[in-house]
Amino acid sequence: MFFRAVSVLLLACIWWTGGTYLAWADHIEPDPQVRQWAKQANQVEQKVVKEEWAEAREELRKLADQFSGSDLTRIDLTVEGLGALSESLVEADQQLNRVMIQPKELARAVERVHLAFDALAQPHQPLWHRYEGMFRDQMNQVRSNLRRERHKEARQSIETILQYYKQIRPALVVIRSPSTVEKVDALMTFLKKEGAKQKLEPGTVESALDQWAKMIPPLFYGSEEEVVALAGTDPPPLVIALATLGGFIAMVLGYVVWLKFRDQHIRVVERE
Repeated sequence: MFFRAVSVLLLACIWWTGGTYLAWADHIEPDPQVRQWAKQANQVEQKVVKEEWAEAREELRKLADQFSGSDLTRIDLTVEGLGALSESLVEADQQLNRVMIQPKELARAVERVHLAFDALAQPHQPLWHRYEGMFRDQMNQVRSNLRRERHKEARQSIETILQYYKQIRPALVVIRSPSTVEKVDALMTFLKKEGAKQKLEPGTVESALDQWAKMIPPLFYGSEEEVVALAGTDPPPLVIALATLGGFIAMVLGYVVWLKFRDQHIRVVERE
């Protein structure tokens, strides 16, 4: 298993450095199986909302079983998208199986699962689009607080923006190209760095927010080319390098996690 994973990762490195990415299939309409996954992810989230932990675990197990045992050659999914879906499932499973469940963290984890699978099932009208207005509201809060020199409140709104991005990121990875996600990652990394400063620099923060405001329409509704073109002035090279390296490491780890996840489920089924 380890050597098979390494082989796949080496191939991914070659394609990635060449500026392309690996897709499992040509662009096709969502498979009925994919729509079923989205429904199951919704069921998991609904059970968590009702604090029905045992039922949520069972629904998540069903989703994980079907996903891990599926034929992914039939689905339009990149290696990065596969890793994002797998990682979201693992994180939700970990949250559901904590000795002391933390409802807020669990709710966020299962929402990421739902948004990611929903994006795969209906890429043209996905649920993660509901975050557009939420992003804009928080950006307005940051600007308002900066003008009033209320840096603590501005910093809290920046943290909220970063949390919102964390929620939609798996869905973005599923439906957008690695280069597009890399651009957004770099911007968010830059914003996080600025927000962590002891004293905020209003001009720099607002410049990052302006860049994000320009990227939102094409990111949510436009083409890949529009997102990259509107990325504006790039953050410092080190930030880009770190974001790129971090994204690639996440892709690698996500794929390995999925392989282990799938093998574990196969062994469970065989024992049964």
